[in-house]
Amino acid sequence: MSWTCSTAPAGVLASVSSGYWPTLLSVALMLVALGLTVQAHRRSAELTQMQTDFVTHVSHQLKTPLSLLTAATETLQMDRIRSPEKLAEYLDTIRAEAARLSTLVQRVLEYSRVQQQQTFEFEHVDLAALTRETVDAFAHGLTGWRFNFEVDPNGPGPYVLADPAALEQVIANLLDNAVKYSGSIKEVIVRVRVERTLVIVEVIDHGVGVSLADQARIFERFYRAPSASHRPGFGLGLPIVRELMHAHHGRVEMTSTPGVGSTFRVSLPWVTPVPLTVRPQSADSLGAAS
Repeated sequence: MSWTCSTAPAGVLASVSSGYWPTLLSVALMLVALGLTVQAHRRSAELTQMQTDFVTHVSHQLKTPLSLLTAATETLQMDRIRSPEKLAEYLDTIRAEAARLSTLVQRVLEYSRVQQQQTFEFEHVDLAALTRETVDAFAHGLTGWRFNFEVDPNGPGPYVLADPAALEQVIANLLDNAVKYSGSIKEVIVRVRVERTLVIVEVIDHGVGVSLADQARIFERFYRAPSASHRPGFGLGLPIVRELMHAHHGRVEMTSTPGVGSTFRVSLPWVTPVPLTVRPQSADSLGAAS
């Protein structure tokens, strides 16, 4: 018996190969679509969990002041307060907790705004001048705290391209954080300097500091280090700073030593200021000047 081996014609092989390619392409597209679907589902689940956590944290922060307000007002309604001193104490509690609620709502609104796609008005900003103005305004609002603020340098510049209102909020939040967590040394140092292509603002305090384990989470929403749990705050100031710096293509970092203090640094790209255009004086103004 003899065997003959015949090869398939080239046309047959080509037709078979051409039949496989659409199938392989379809499988590849299906795998890509499946991967995108899984990724979208995972992202949706993450956003849902973030929203749930956000509502949970806000509810937890609202619970304490609302409970104190309810208890104080119920006591006053029952007419159980007899002495003027006790009445003043309850009124102070109501006033303090109402202010606490107002601050929390304001923080939540601030964080909600920076999380959204908001429009910033970028312009050339003298960062040193803006920092000094922000520190002066912040210090003026600290009545009775007896804090000393040192700002360096005092000259003009350097310049950055940024939204002035957003940078004011960044610096004010860092100052608020420094004051709240300061120790017995009531001093905050603010430095503005240039490092290569970056402009850096440093806010330095002599406070309780942050442990190395907590430093990794200090910019998370509502996170507060255990050592700072007894101090006022909601854990939103630093996350707001991080979001605003991200929107400005900048960074915020920190170094800290427990019991010694912390240094927060925000950095932005350094830009050359736009030269001012000299406007010619009119004849009326020249005549008035003479």
